[in-house]
Amino acid sequence: MPPCLHLVVAINAAAAFGRRRDVGPRVAQALVVAGHQVTSLSAPSFDALRRDVQGALVSRVDALVVVGGDGMVSLGTNLLAGTSRFLAIVPCGTGNDLARGLGIPVDDTDAAIRHLLDALTRPPRAIDAARVRCGDTTIWFAGVLSAGFDAVVNERANRMRRPREKSRYTLAILLVLTTLGPSPTG
Repeated sequence: MPPCLHLVVAINAAAAFGRRRDVGPRVAQALVVAGHQVTSLSAPSFDALRRDVQGALVSRVDALVVVGGDGMVSLGTNLLAGTSRFLAIVPCGTGNDLARGLGIPVDDTDAAIRHLLDALTRPPRAIDAARVRCGDTTIWFAGVLSAGFDAVVNERANRMRRPREKSRYTLAILLVLTTLGPSPTG
């Protein structure tokens, strides 16, 4: 049996428009059954969740498990970059780009949980992270950085309520293209 790890599980219950609210509790339960010490966190807003996770990381924690989509991966990357703690991902968002790129099952929650439990028995896998600075703000990213047109499309898609699936990004591209004009330079 692997050693007991102290894990923070950060759950975005709104991932995939709230259709996968069951995933976070299932992950936490599977970790407890596997013998790990788990602090499960969820909050009404992304900013509140980030603050709660940041506060939980002050104590002895071996890893942060994020349950959600690419936004949760960004949260974890920004809180853990440069530390000795590792990040684990259970994807249940709309895009799940980094999880898909890392070979984590994205369409089968049970397989993703098995993948997580198996990964916790092995040494962590190192991946690249990079940072971008704008003025006084530094943001870490892993997998992909959106800037320019794709960032505008992503912002537009995130404001849309419908459709509630991946086609939302295709529609957002079309909507942004209809209003596209020159960007101010500075």
